[in-house]
Amino acid sequence: QSLLARGAILTGLLWGAIGALVMDGRYLAAALFSLGAALLTLFGFIHEAGIGLHPGSVFVGYLCWALLCLGMFISRRRSHSPG
Repeated sequence: QSLLARGAILTGLLWGAIGALVMDGRYLAAALFSLGAALLTLFGFIHEAGIGLHPGSVFVGYLCWALLCLGMFISRRRSHSPG
């Protein structure tokens, strides 16, 4: 089994939601969904063969994506604030 095949349905739903939220410019929600995916990966519900603690590269990738989305949210918020 490949790394991405484990929990593929849930992974696909998460990726679809994150992608749609980013396209809609809802970066805070995308960051929260990415954090949720990171936690599911960390505990082995997706991308892993079994339940347990798995702080691997996929987990770090989701955290980086969440930070990127959070940065976009903050950047857009500052650019639209009066002053």
